[in-house]
Amino acid sequence: MSYILSGIGLAVLIVASLIKGETIKKTLYLVLAGNLLVATSYLFTDNGVNGAISSYIGSIQALINIFYTKKNKNVPVWLLVVYALSFIVANIAVLKDAVGIIALLATLCFVGCVSSKTGKGYRVWQAANNLLWILYDVLSYSYGPLVTHTVLCLFTVAGILWNDCRKTKKEIA
Repeated sequence: MSYILSGIGLAVLIVASLIKGETIKKTLYLVLAGNLLVATSYLFTDNGVNGAISSYIGSIQALINIFYTKKNKNVPVWLLVVYALSFIVANIAVLKDAVGIIALLATLCFVGCVSSKTGKGYRVWQAANNLLWILYDVLSYSYGPLVTHTVLCLFTVAGILWNDCRKTKKEIA
């Protein structure tokens, strides 16, 4: 079941990483759905508690940010601090070993993802987030999410190269 949920979550998050996104609105809906699926996939592994809790908290944060973007408002700094503190507290509460610290660092990158105003900002933070999750997944033997994060990292880098690094015809002229 972990692989199925991770696979569906992966498809949703790939789309989030590849859309151009002048604003973050569409991306946040996809991040919400993808994180819920990946979070649930961790529940079907033996050692993925940090991953599950972190991904569920990330889902809540994406949902809150959706409300802000609908009203064309920036997420307040105090709320970003609350996001970071919620990740710190949750990860420390379920911390079993030093591997959990990697999950904590990945979640802090996620705050950057969901607080980005553009698709480009989202992708840069997402790449850092995925690299940390890949390390966590390997060390915690969470292979379903490992596949998800590895493929997603590759597509995120592709999204960066495709949307953010190449010059359009308008920019060349």
